[in-house]
Amino acid sequence: MALDRQIDFTGGLNTRIPAHKLPENMVQAAINTDFTHGDVRPDTGIGGDGGGKQFYYEKGNSWVGTDVANAFTILVVDAGASTTEANPSTDLGNPPTVQDTGTYQIGMSDTVTATHGSNLLTTAAGAHGLVVNDTIVLAGADVPAGLVAGTTYFIKTVPDVDEMTLSATAGGSTLALSDNGTGTITLTSVASVTVNDTELNLGSVTSFVEYNDDLYMGRENFSLTATTVTVSTGLITLTAADVAKVIVSDNVIGTGIPLGATIESIDTGTNIITIDKTITAGGSDVTLTINTSPARIIDGILTKISPIEIPKPEPHSAVVSQLSGTNTTRAEGHSIKWIIQNFPIPMQWGIARFDDSTGAEGGISELTPISDSLSYINSDATHTSVPAMVKYQINKQDANSAFYGKFALYRVGGTSAVIKKVQDVLLTSQSDGSPLSVLVAKSTNNVNITVSEIPSGAEWKVKWYGYGNASGRRSYHSGGIGNIAISGTNNDYTSGVPTLTVASPTAPGKTATATAVLTGNAITNVIITDKGSGYTGAPSITILRPGIGGTGNATLTSAIEGASFTGETSLLSTNALISLYGSDPTHAVDLHFMVKFTSDDISPITGMPYNNDFREYLFASSNLVNATVLGDNGSSSHDGCGSIIDFTPPRALIEIEPVDNPTDIPYNMKYLTEFNNFFMGSVDTKLHISNYAKPNNYAIDGYLDFDGQVTGIVSRGGEAVVFTEHGLYRVYGNAHNEMRKVQVPTIHGIPVGGHKTIAKIKDSIIYVSHTGICLFDGRNVTVLTDNLIQNFTKPSENALSNVSGVIDDTYYLLSDGQDGWKVDLKQSPKLCKSTGRASNFHYRAVNNKLYTEAGFIGGGAENKYSFETRDFTGGNITAEKAYYTVYVTGTDFSGTINIKCDGSLSDTFTFSTPSSEFNRALSLSSATVANRASVEFVNCSGKITSVAIKYDNLAEQQKKRFNFVTLTYTGTPTVTVKVDSVQKIASTVLTNPGAGNTGTSILYFPAMTEGHIPHIIAQETETSRVSGSVFDAEVI
Repeated sequence: MALDRQIDFTGGLNTRIPAHKLPENMVQAAINTDFTHGDVRPDTGIGGDGGGKQFYYEKGNSWVGTDVANAFTILVVDAGASTTEANPSTDLGNPPTVQDTGTYQIGMSDTVTATHGSNLLTTAAGAHGLVVNDTIVLAGADVPAGLVAGTTYFIKTVPDVDEMTLSATAGGSTLALSDNGTGTITLTSVASVTVNDTELNLGSVTSFVEYNDDLYMGRENFSLTATTVTVSTGLITLTAADVAKVIVSDNVIGTGIPLGATIESIDTGTNIITIDKTITAGGSDVTLTINTSPARIIDGILTKISPIEIPKPEPHSAVVSQLSGTNTTRAEGHSIKWIIQNFPIPMQWGIARFDDSTGAEGGISELTPISDSLSYINSDATHTSVPAMVKYQINKQDANSAFYGKFALYRVGGTSAVIKKVQDVLLTSQSDGSPLSVLVAKSTNNVNITVSEIPSGAEWKVKWYGYGNASGRRSYHSGGIGNIAISGTNNDYTSGVPTLTVASPTAPGKTATATAVLTGNAITNVIITDKGSGYTGAPSITILRPGIGGTGNATLTSAIEGASFTGETSLLSTNALISLYGSDPTHAVDLHFMVKFTSDDISPITGMPYNNDFREYLFASSNLVNATVLGDNGSSSHDGCGSIIDFTPPRALIEIEPVDNPTDIPYNMKYLTEFNNFFMGSVDTKLHISNYAKPNNYAIDGYLDFDGQVTGIVSRGGEAVVFTEHGLYRVYGNAHNEMRKVQVPTIHGIPVGGHKTIAKIKDSIIYVSHTGICLFDGRNVTVLTDNLIQNFTKPSENALSNVSGVIDDTYYLLSDGQDGWKVDLKQSPKLCKSTGRASNFHYRAVNNKLYTEAGFIGGGAENKYSFETRDFTGGNITAEKAYYTVYVTGTDFSGTINIKCDGSLSDTFTFSTPSSEFNRALSLSSATVANRASVEFVNCSGKITSVAIKYDNLAEQQKKRFNFVTLTYTGTPTVTVKVDSVQKIASTVLTNPGAGNTGTSILYFPAMTEGHIPHIIAQETETSRVSGSVFDAEVI
């Protein structure tokens, strides 16, 4: 007799080669197996907490998905707070949609009526949504007898959607009601729900990139049906589900919608969107197409979803002029010869918007016309010191929800042929909101100023620039403290730096602040931290020693600041009148009004503290000559701001140029990806590439064209890998307009919709082509399944339903319907089928877990696995053999073992209870003649370490006369002996030789038993086994 065995399974599954030709370490079928340890064992299923759809935004600490229609929303409350919600669903989704993680109280409240004959409570509002064993509490002056107000009861039964009976304990007996009670009886059900993860559902998002704590999302176009389109307005009413799919800047196409219309605002309370054009034809149930802009979430603020694009401003108006006066009236001052006589290059101005959320700068607006400079800027010999003035008014689309926008002002001209930055400016929308404005007036020697409607979170100040004719330059001060003198003994400040308090000025002046500096026990310096404003006399300063109290023996004496030709006030928050104090009633001064965001409160526009924006913006300018004001001067009027008095000489311009070649971000960009600080996405056959480290700026020359539709993009190291249906390209470069594409010699691209099969593994890219699972190592594409799988099929016929992920160098290809694949690439590729189900995968490096919507890989219980060995042929498939017994070794094994001969089932053995040391001889019911045999394991647990089969070559068997058989054994096995499949020795229980002993038994054949193939059939257990057999026979 001979043995054919398999003790190495590290080759995994192979259906490409005939089963009898498989290498000794491969199998012909495998599901849910782990071959990496040399044996066969189960892999672990999907489960555990933390799963979600589709992408986990680490900074936002939340899943971000698109399943808007299927999300069940729990009433949003602060974590831990108690509240109720009418008719709650018991299916809270996975995960439930809430605002924050924590423990939430949810439930329902309704009035009920009792029917004591049937012990029923009936809710007034209809379906109550409660299920058996939910808890409730009753309230009322007279609840039904048998119940007590304020006591917690359990739902016993739910005979109808609005009915229930109660029990005192979960699963207890139905409580009997003795009467119906009187008056109003209120039932409340409140339950605690612990939320481990949240999901933000957006709609229409297809790709995600987390970059510098911000989340960028690619979106595809889609259609929807508008409830109402209102003619002669920009108003479109959508359903709540559709409102969640659109963002500001999306393009809208449909009947009555003007070409190029974009969404400029969204009201989620009314489900109304407003477009930037007037609708020409209205109607109901109007089909619209939405061309989508990429979206972003900034710094983890989930409540603020914005388009990526920073649009190029389109000002309402930009008026260029020049202040009055001549070089004589400005013989002294800040603007002397700021331009040269008859400058060669006409002056032009333009503005570029700063993004509210990121502070990034967009493209520059159209420059003011050259003709304005030629017509309104006089540069003859008598006007080279007279400043220019440009007044900007902006439209609503260039402002944020607070009706202002932040911009950089640029200028070209004079002696500069390069556009350079002049100043950061803040401009307000001309038709909406409360206008930011300044009012300027002469008051004898002083200049009175009123500022209205400062933006939330900001303070303002005014800078003055006095000028005049020869020896007549004007000077001013703001009534702040100029210096603080120290006197007195000044030696008893032993307990630390004392606190200084400056007396307050008359309202609306601002109180000054100062800090003492100690050397030893003496105050040696006082630093004025805020000079204040509005002091008409030197304020007193109080000293307070820490701990011990008292003022100490130093005296501090303040002095009002002196007048200066140029200066600025402290930052102010008042909207009351303030003054600049001068000494000449014939004023000559240019005023710049500045705003700075100083509050650490959270801005509703950005979702971040106001003072994250450190810039200082000019929002208005005025020129006061005697009592005449040019520029901004209008209380609560949009005309009261937006002027910029420009006297910056070309040589002093800021060496910052506007964004080069700005263009609109393409609509409907798919497969948004980042590599090497470049962002890219595709539209049809074109790959669009952002400027370096500027995900919101796509230059007009930043693109590559491909021969076919782009079907997927993934980053690999310092380059991108771009797929078409039948091609693969490497894309790399150091500038958006210098990218190179190199085609890899392969026909194995990705079919349309197959982009979710792309994953990174080791230093390679793994994906599914039209024909199989492919591996791209940076140089070549290998179809892994070509050499291993005869007829590869994807988990789903719908390409979009196939999803992939990688964990521990293992690639999972699954769908939500059919069995998928698992490819282990720790060493050589090992494949098996997988019964896992998933509609998405997302890997979180922070905890090294691969998540699906149902948990994570490895988070569930061990899977039941199945596999089938290679065909055992004894090395010769053409030789007939007699197969007798299969030997299986393993640990903790349970499951079904099928023995197949020539592909047909011969015998089945089922082991329902796991055995810690599984070592069995499985005798075929009859010796089976076949060319090949295999062993199939079905729905197993535990491990299998070796499989062997005992056989004889049929050609070598001779006819014999059998006398007896000698058996060695342990325990009490049951033995039957057949010859040529005919039973000759009936079922015999062998005598127990005793614990730990080996017994010997001789079983005799009937006289004249003849045949070719003897076969011992032993029924064994862990303790009862036949260990050897010897037949006494002679050849006939």
